Amino acid sequence: MIGLYIVGPAQLFFPQAAFNVFGVSVWIVLVILYLFSLLFAILNTNPRLVVFGMDVDALTEHADRSLLQLDPGTRWLGLSFIAPNLGIQGIVESAGHGRISHITATKREQNVGGWIAFERALSTNLKSVEFASDTTDHRWFALGFALLGLIGYALFSHPTSIAQGLRDVLRY
Repeated sequence: MIGLYIVGPAQLFFPQAAFNVFGVSVWIVLVILYLFSLLFAILNTNPRLVVFGMDVDALTEHADRSLLQLDPGTRWLGLSFIAPNLGIQGIVESAGHGRISHITATKREQNVGGWIAFERALSTNLKSVEFASDTTDHRWFALGFALLGLIGYALFSHPTSIAQGLRDVLRY
């Protein structure tokens, strides 16, 4: 993600005047600014548990089992739950294509300790579950290795062009 940031918004909003005064050290400040922006975004999102390889119904079943172990007073309304003794409430939803589901907090003020306990209990319950592998996994790995191969080929066949392009991007 840092690479995409450097090529995209950092190039677009690059502080040329600061670069003229401080030189290459401006990139360090830009990367630190990006990391703080990313940390800010992460800290401002609701707690979320993502489970790969499981549909919403199966995750709801395992989440119910885990929550009842921790808090017998847990109440469900459809796919939403409230665990008053843990101080958490959330909803089970599908996350994109395939068998990816997540449990997201439904309000900002939640007990972090309750979420951690729930995550551990859910993880323990899911250790005994066998997940069926998906054939698309192998395709993504093959695509990744093909892209790495193309990058390696470009690096070894045109090293001076790559070095010049990097100098242009970093404005040495």
